[in-house]
Amino acid sequence: MNQPQNWPSQYPPEVSNFYGNPVGADGQESQVWVHEYIIQVPCVYPMVWDLDPPDRGKPVPYMRVNKKCADSLVRCFQAILAAYPNQNDREKFHLNWWGGCFNFRAMQGGHSLSVHSYGIAIDLAPTWNQQHKPYDPATMLPMNVVNIFEAEGWVWGGRWSAASIDCMHFQAAHL
Repeated sequence: MNQPQNWPSQYPPEVSNFYGNPVGADGQESQVWVHEYIIQVPCVYPMVWDLDPPDRGKPVPYMRVNKKCADSLVRCFQAILAAYPNQNDREKFHLNWWGGCFNFRAMQGGHSLSVHSYGIAIDLAPTWNQQHKPYDPATMLPMNVVNIFEAEGWVWGGRWSAASIDCMHFQAAHL
């Protein structure tokens, strides 16, 4: 792994100054910004969609992510693949279940933009690592995966307060 990235704060204006502002003049998603900042990165290993039917279980060919954290995200998944080279092991720990990255929306329960709106947050295996559920090493992501992301400077939602804990969530921005 490289040196951990020095990501910005998740709060404006720092996050917008670093990653660009996804909000257009009309207050909606800026298609110009999306075209300039959001890229499609092929998945490092086979992944499937882990959200609501009818798409659950469908292959995910690529991740849509902000270009400024894309290389770091790929390194994280390459390190996961190195740690779990056997597909059966990745499936056992649900490391192949994708919950998304870029999604222009407000924070859940709030009015501010979610960091997903900047393409700088990912959710892994949301049905197994449910929001507001305390970390359980017996049923959730291996701590090794958390360590991989944290070595790159990503923030894990599993370390947040009990009211906001989010074990599926990793973001390239600090609180």
